[in-house]
Amino acid sequence: MKETQAFTGQQIFAKIDWLTVAFWGTVALAFWMRFFDLANMPLHHDESLYGTYCWRFFKGEGYAYDPMLHGPFMFHFQLIIFFLFGISDFSVRIGPALFGGLLVASVYLLKDWAGKLGMLAIALFITFSPTHLYYSRFFIHDSYSAFFTFAFAACGLKYWQTRKRFWLYLTAAALSIMFCIKANAYIHTYIIVTFLLVMGIFEHLCFRLPQFRRVMQSERADESLEAPFSRFFAVIRQEQYPLILAGFVFLWIYIILYTTVFTHPQGLWDGIYRTWTYWLEQHNMQRIKGPYHYYLSYLFLYEFPALALGFGGVLISISTTARRSILAAWATILAGILSALFGKQQLPSWFALTHMEFQFDLILTVYIMFIGLWGTLHFLARRERLTALFVYWSGLGFLIYAYAGEKVPWLFLHVLLPLLVLAGIMLRNILSASCWRTQTMPMRYAKYAASLVGILLATYTLHTTVLLNYYNRANPVERMVYTQTSWDVVKMLKVIEDIRFSIGSEEAKKPVIAVQGDATWPLAWYLRDYDRWFFPGDLTDINCPMVVINWEDREKYRETLQGYQEIRVKLREWWIPELSQASLLKWWEYIMYRKVFNPTGSTDIAFYIKR
Repeated sequence: MKETQAFTGQQIFAKIDWLTVAFWGTVALAFWMRFFDLANMPLHHDESLYGTYCWRFFKGEGYAYDPMLHGPFMFHFQLIIFFLFGISDFSVRIGPALFGGLLVASVYLLKDWAGKLGMLAIALFITFSPTHLYYSRFFIHDSYSAFFTFAFAACGLKYWQTRKRFWLYLTAAALSIMFCIKANAYIHTYIIVTFLLVMGIFEHLCFRLPQFRRVMQSERADESLEAPFSRFFAVIRQEQYPLILAGFVFLWIYIILYTTVFTHPQGLWDGIYRTWTYWLEQHNMQRIKGPYHYYLSYLFLYEFPALALGFGGVLISISTTARRSILAAWATILAGILSALFGKQQLPSWFALTHMEFQFDLILTVYIMFIGLWGTLHFLARRERLTALFVYWSGLGFLIYAYAGEKVPWLFLHVLLPLLVLAGIMLRNILSASCWRTQTMPMRYAKYAASLVGILLATYTLHTTVLLNYYNRANPVERMVYTQTSWDVVKMLKVIEDIRFSIGSEEAKKPVIAVQGDATWPLAWYLRDYDRWFFPGDLTDINCPMVVINWEDREKYRETLQGYQEIRVKLREWWIPELSQASLLKWWEYIMYRKVFNPTGSTDIAFYIKR
């Protein structure tokens, strides 16, 4: 009897799909990493801005779409979060953490194309990505945008594969919500639509080749063999009514959110027209300007393993013959030589239209376009459409965000997403290669070397992820930490709360604190429950227990605030590396320990307490 039970247990154990178990274990870990200790970081300026407007909306003060604050989805979704979990520093970040975890779970939709091993590899890259984890714990729109962009692409692939209308309607809903989150939906839609166009043209031209038609016939043996564009238009004709219904799904979600459930009709026009005018103006004026190659440093510092596997995998994949290997190698070497010799030279003034400043920017653009297009066509020729999509998306996405007039670290999230998927696919290709089954002595050494490199890259990722997200989450020594609210503000808030508690009844009838200048954000969020605080236009007649003003303005009110104790407080902090002060040793110390080689900067405020 015992032998029978043991045999049955072994059978059950053998039938477990360990790759699927590992995938869902990774999803669970992703949720835990995004929710763990979520509130233990001062709210950034932008977080406090969005949080305060969501709180006012929740209180019944209404909401009207403003392109400066991006789309309406996050504000409406946050109402549900506040209703279920209350209002706190934790609840305000639940939405990004939730959709950051759902992004990892949605990788399951790619199982039929990437395989179970590829699905697991992609999930691991997104789960442990320092950048994705950081902005999944940060209350801005980009975690929502990344999820619905990925969902739009994945659901569209599922519909094209299964022709089930359920996936069509989900695709329309994801696309509509994309446009209700952030204006970069236009960028992502442009990338995916142009890829479909490139794929259609390429396959239409290749359809003339007999060997290509045989491959297509073997793929779709149950259907008549048609040219790609003919098949596309045939599907349009067959599915015209479901497509119309999907259009209604898109429009109704869009209309309901932009009009705030029909209470603000002007929002519909603003969502269509003002979005374009506002962000084109921001793009042209380059309000938050950065170099064309701004995101390159983030790739090397935070996401080097994904860059090495994703981009390196493409280079290896396109080098299928000796000639192609030589061409890919010389293109890379030539780009490196030209960058070293001429990269620091400035481009002519008429290049300003492209936002390029140095010859390195032009060399980088030409190189990415060459390798990206070559890689896209290579994988399309091999009928690996998923890989081709993410090669195209990675290259074109990097160039578009490099050209965009606004450069901020959270936009790097969208540059990175397709590269993480591509890195997962390339890792799957490496692990499933037949050469690993060879038992020769050179192959054994190659396995040991590859394993060592893999361990080093995984260790680097884990080190960077833990350092950024759990130790230095609000420390300006991290390049990802962008003008972050200082911990000094949290200490100041404890003092404010103590004084508010200790003041007498007579003082309680007056405003407790007056705030003027830069500190309005994030204090508007932190002081939201105070009945007695205000933004003074002039401090001439002020008589509050506490006052907060810009540090530079203190001389202006020196006489008015004579009876107060002055404390200097760091409001926001940052670090901009001075490359002239760097050396290899200092860079090593920075990468390993985040030991900066020039001082950090800050915006300071003056905190006054009445004596």
